[in-house]
Amino acid sequence: MKIISIRNGFQCDHSSSNYEFFSSERALTENERSSVAKYSRRSQPGTRKATFQYNGDWNDLPSGAEDDLLTNYFDILVSESYDSWHFAIAFDYDNQLLKNLKKYECEGPDDAGLVIERKNTRIILHLHCQIRDADFSSRPFATGIAEEEDDESEVEVDFKNFRNLLITLKREIGKGTFSSLSAVVNFYEPGKVSGAEPYTKVGETLRSVLSGPEDD
Repeated sequence: MKIISIRNGFQCDHSSSNYEFFSSERALTENERSSVAKYSRRSQPGTRKATFQYNGDWNDLPSGAEDDLLTNYFDILVSESYDSWHFAIAFDYDNQLLKNLKKYECEGPDDAGLVIERKNTRIILHLHCQIRDADFSSRPFATGIAEEEDDESEVEVDFKNFRNLLITLKREIGKGTFSSLSAVVNFYEPGKVSGAEPYTKVGETLRSVLSGPEDD
């Protein structure tokens, strides 16, 4: 891996796009794993995780692959490409949940921010962002999910901490706690939401890793 760019303490590989899809709610069947593997000859999905790495400027996930993977197989996505990060969480569709999440849509510079969309029977929460160097040693997120043993197609970026952060965030939202989303909105559009409860550890962590123009 050749590092050709450095941003505020976080080193990015500008020669590849890296993806980790994870299923926090159930294990995939053998047939499902075979269907997921069709998106890359080098991918060898495990029972809960599939990783993809595409090298070069013109290589990436095929069109429609992300929607397919998040609506049919996985509920967590962490990806990094050219200094830009994309976090996504998929929920089963619920009309009230969609209304609640829509309140936290926000926009930041360079296409950053929170976007909520409905895809068939799923709701997808997208966070597009840039991040600063993150130290999770003092605040790791334990999910209780056994570590993946059978995904043999690891990418070159360690996504574990961010994946576990998103799983914990999904569980908070499932319990009706949205203050961590307020932390994101207050970073990109201060004052848009009001009366938010104190941030949880998830919210504090999100605020600590998000990077904006003032960090350049």
